[in-house]
Amino acid sequence: FRQLKDVKPSRLRPAQPRGTSPHVALNVAFEGEQVLGQAGPYRAFFSDISRELQQYHGPGDPYPLALFMPTPNNLHKIGEDRDRYMPHPSMQSVQHLELYEFVGRLMGVAMRTHIIMALDLSPVVWKQLTGEELGLEDLRRIDETLVKNVLEPLLPGGASNPHALDRKAFMQQHGEYLTVPLTRSDHSPLVMLPGGNERSYSWHRRRRRVGDKLKKESNALEVPGLQYYTSATQDSSTSAPSSLNSNSNSDKSVIKMRFDDRERLVPMLIRSRLQETRLQVEAMQRGLGSIIPEQLMSLLTPEELEQKICGTRDIDVELLKRHTEYGPDVDPNAPHIRYLWKILREFSQHQLRRFVKFAYAQERLPSTDEGFNYPKIRMLVKSSRYASSRNGSSDGKQGGRRARQQDDALPHADTCFFNIEIPAYSSEEIMRQRLTTVVDMDWGMSGDDIGVDHTLTSMLSAPVSAAAASSQQRQTSQRTRGSGNRTLAPQTPNRNGSN
Repeated sequence: FRQLKDVKPSRLRPAQPRGTSPHVALNVAFEGEQVLGQAGPYRAFFSDISRELQQYHGPGDPYPLALFMPTPNNLHKIGEDRDRYMPHPSMQSVQHLELYEFVGRLMGVAMRTHIIMALDLSPVVWKQLTGEELGLEDLRRIDETLVKNVLEPLLPGGASNPHALDRKAFMQQHGEYLTVPLTRSDHSPLVMLPGGNERSYSWHRRRRRVGDKLKKESNALEVPGLQYYTSATQDSSTSAPSSLNSNSNSDKSVIKMRFDDRERLVPMLIRSRLQETRLQVEAMQRGLGSIIPEQLMSLLTPEELEQKICGTRDIDVELLKRHTEYGPDVDPNAPHIRYLWKILREFSQHQLRRFVKFAYAQERLPSTDEGFNYPKIRMLVKSSRYASSRNGSSDGKQGGRRARQQDDALPHADTCFFNIEIPAYSSEEIMRQRLTTVVDMDWGMSGDDIGVDHTLTSMLSAPVSAAAASSQQRQTSQRTRGSGNRTLAPQTPNRNGSN
């Protein structure tokens, strides 16, 4: 952010180069790592940023940026979208909104240069970014507990809402008053907003200066005749967020709602919760709009926008196989190539994402043939540096030595070009062990430092040793990659300039 915040957005919109030159908006250099090429480090940069934005290890162990937090459904593993994230409602200072705008700018750069960011944002965020209307079901995808236990019983009854309470049932369960917490997803105090109805809660896209957004909301409402209880006063725009898993009522506001209040207050509560991250998403919109024309954004559905920026989490092995090419010395029907595809089909989705990251420096791939064809993405399987015949077999004493070398070797990847070198392993089991080793390790961008010939001789003597080496290497590599030592510079415009 410090290196790029003053760079004009036009410099981050390079034209598509001709020929085979990579389409990058930045020159990325990882300090302390021996990296060649542009495309591999460029993709790794976006992959690292995506991971850091969503790192969360639990209460008491803060994550680096705190810009995004797990949704309540994610935290409590209930309802839909249990693996999704949302902007942090309390992050509303000028500095935070500048960071959200920068995240939106990076999303635009990724979309423009055909890079996939592994962001698992809630579908509600994508609907907000494209100006879609929000409703009760959208809130359910964020906070199932609130909707099911608090809101649905208070909404009008009917065939669509069998959980609604009539006056008698309300009095039996709650007495004269129902205590409702006025808190946001991060447990900070919620400001009630007027308007809305039980069916539709519009999200209005509008441009406003950051300074204007920090003023006290003019439409904040204190409902006459309603009893408010505030245990502590907190400035949600500047104070640190409370623990996301806290069950305490400290620093929370609650209201006591009568049965007759529900028809006007429940829609207000729904609207307030749906717009709890409005400032953050509008900042992301500004950043995205500085790279991608707003006219184009208006043509995309929320699902299409998410696909273009984040792809899909699931790797389709058959789709990848259709877009795989083979080097001139590689027979697609050779035994070790058949082993490769059989093992990949048996891998879990987590292992497949790790394999793609090893080979391509990002964890996701396009989900359609068109997504592969337009930016010309393909995986190239190259022949092993250990010579063998075209069908993967070798003859004589020298051939036996080469076969042993190939069995001891690890796969090798050129992440800039999505090239992978698969030795002609003598058995499926040996290939499975070697592939599992590389997908379990976090090699960083300079895995070649472990040895010139990439053999296992000096580091692995058995599968047990491989697991131990994997754990040690992963810890070392994560410390290096997580330090944030990256040097960034805008790509020098070509003669055609930027558009």
